Amino acid sequence: MTLTLQYTLFIPIILFSIGFFGIIIHKNLLSIFLGIEIMINASAIIYIIAENYWKNINGQIMYIIMITTVASETSILLILLLKLQKKNSLSITSISKR
Repeated sequence: MTLTLQYTLFIPIILFSIGFFGIIIHKNLLSIFLGIEIMINASAIIYIIAENYWKNINGQIMYIIMITTVASETSILLILLLKLQKKNSLSITSISKR
């Protein structure tokens, strides 16, 4: 029994929704970054599913590029979090106030 494309796309769509609502609901900067990471990983899973469905290697190449980009983004965001920790608050409202 093989799964159709609609059934395999169900999990990444749920993961993307969790990340999206995590960004909307939370005001903590770390939680927002985690939501962004969940959304990017869900889109990477969609590339792998599409690659498997169409029997093409381009999905794996895009996955490697995405994971490399996410790793560099994460390092920059961690540096930003360390700089903002000196203010003793990671809330978005404290960042916008000067």
